[in-house]
Amino acid sequence: MPDNVQLRPVADGDLPIFFEHQRDPQGVHMAAFTVPDPDDRAAFDDHWRWLRNNPTILMRTIAVNGQPAGHVSSYVGDVGLEVTWSPTGSAGSIGVGASPRPRCKPFC
Repeated sequence: MPDNVQLRPVADGDLPIFFEHQRDPQGVHMAAFTVPDPDDRAAFDDHWRWLRNNPTILMRTIAVNGQPAGHVSSYVGDVGLEVTWSPTGSAGSIGVGASPRPRCKPFC
């Protein structure tokens, strides 16, 4: 049976999982954007508060079989609409990153 991949609004309960993803050395190695100290929870919380309160950024949780497996965002950057996503943690082992164009109408 294929995995059920969905995008949903970011919930407060997703943040501890995203923090652990940020601390994963393999995820840090692959990330386009990194932080000076992946273990700094206060900086993480401040950054995510800013992201979630910024009306120009659309953030969503990538949920696989109902469990957070990463996050995706869209925003207008220097070259127009940009999309960034971070399927980390167990997502790589279940092929989320290889999924061809998942249902993501706000992003695709």
